[in-house]
Amino acid sequence: MKSVILTCFIILQAVLCFSQTKSKSYKMPFDNKSGVPYFKDPEIGYSVDGFEVDSKGVLYFLANNYDSKKSNLVAFKGGSRIYSKYYPFNLARLSLCDKGLYSADFLAKAHSLYKFNKDNGLLLARFSINNKYRDNAFIFANCFLIVESIRSEGADIESTYYRYDLSGKLVNKPTNAYGLENSPNLDNPDDSGADFLGYYNDRQVYINYDLDNNLYDVFLFSNGGANRNKYTIGPIKGKPLMRVDEFIKLRNNSIFFLTELKNDALLTEVPIATLVTGNN
Repeated sequence: MKSVILTCFIILQAVLCFSQTKSKSYKMPFDNKSGVPYFKDPEIGYSVDGFEVDSKGVLYFLANNYDSKKSNLVAFKGGSRIYSKYYPFNLARLSLCDKGLYSADFLAKAHSLYKFNKDNGLLLARFSINNKYRDNAFIFANCFLIVESIRSEGADIESTYYRYDLSGKLVNKPTNAYGLENSPNLDNPDDSGADFLGYYNDRQVYINYDLDNNLYDVFLFSNGGANRNKYTIGPIKGKPLMRVDEFIKLRNNSIFFLTELKNDALLTEVPIATLVTGNN
């Protein structure tokens, strides 16, 4: 029965409010043997530590078992598993760049960046991240690893950002969490705190979310933020997973949302072009 579910995605079509935009959703079971890998916390629920999609529609999922300190990387194509690989360390986040698949381990004492062959999951290289601060957060943005070191003194909290290339070399210390040199001022009530997703044509794309109602505001900026367009998507079905920013990806000119729906992983794809034309 599981193989039938995996080889035949359940495809749902829904109309998204405000934008009159159609989306496509794909439902897959959480299953560490044949489905989407996961670690289940009794209080939080299903946990997936990384997600990606490439230009050919291959889906990549990463999950940790924090008890055994192992990670599982799984790739799907057309509903079937291409491979499933286990690694003897904990990984978090996934990023595709230059045909490589990247992840990082910031739980170990020595911070590391890993490069994998996206076609077979083999580990190609490990790079050390020489950052002396222990209280770190990190993201991948524009084929760079951005590390945020957080230091606090009393009520004062200071963040310092470090941008590394994908061989682990420090490039510079950017002024923002995404390493952008020409970022807009997100000082409006609706776009304050929005997350950068990437680029659509020559426009920067940001997203804000109302998780209580599963609504998402998408902002397209051009000319250094002088021009702004806003589109609202939702409600998106399913419960957001941990680290919401990791499970909303801009790939192939579409926004992908990975959520939890009962015992299944639900992937919803919204083409940005239909947002733009639906609001003209």
